[in-house]
Amino acid sequence: MPEWTSFTFDDEGKASRIPDPDSSGSDSSEHPSSPALSSEDDSSHSLSADEIAAKWGTDVEPLTLDRIEAVLEGDGFPHTRHEFAIVTVVNNLQIRLHQEPADSPWFQCEARPVLSSDSFPELGMEELIQAANTWNTEHLQPKATPVHMDSLYGFTLTTPFFVGAGMSDRQIHAMIRRGVTVTVQAVLELPKIVTQLKK
Repeated sequence: MPEWTSFTFDDEGKASRIPDPDSSGSDSSEHPSSPALSSEDDSSHSLSADEIAAKWGTDVEPLTLDRIEAVLEGDGFPHTRHEFAIVTVVNNLQIRLHQEPADSPWFQCEARPVLSSDSFPELGMEELIQAANTWNTEHLQPKATPVHMDSLYGFTLTTPFFVGAGMSDRQIHAMIRRGVTVTVQAVLELPKIVTQLKK
C-alpha cells in the first residue's frame, strides 16, 4: 500500500524509500510499485496511488459525512449512517467514524473492544492501564484508553485526523484505510499484551 511506504533520510536530508522486507532479495521487476533503492538520483521514482486508491479524485473540498459515506460505499465497507457519525463493521468490530461538532477540524476513528471475561477471568484495571501504556508507548495510533463498565473491561481506541483544510476523496480513502487498519491491529494485539502482563 503506497500510502504507508516508509522513507529514511541520508546525511544530506534526502529522502529515499525503504525496501519492503517481504520483497528483499527478489527481483525488483516483479514489484514495479516498489522500485529498488539506489544511491543515484531517485527523482524518477514517485509515489503513485494503488489500484484501489486511484479511482478516487484528488480535488480538496470540505469534509462531510456524505463524502465519508460515499467513499465507504465505494470501497465496499458495510456501514450505518447516524446523525453525527457513520458506523462500519470490520472483523465483527464496530468502528465509529465521526466529526463532532460538524465544523471541528478533527475527524476521529473510534472503537470500544471488550475483553472476554472467559479469557481474562481475573482481569483488573491495573492490567488494563499497563497494557494501554505499553501500547501507547510503542504505537503512534490508535490511542488506547482503558475502560471499566459494570463487569466489562476493555479499551477505547481513538485515531484522530486533522481535516480542517479539507480533504480529497483519495485522502478520505487513505484516512479510512489507515484508521481501520491500526484499530484492527490494536484489537488483535492488546489482549496479547494483557496476557504477557499477567504472567
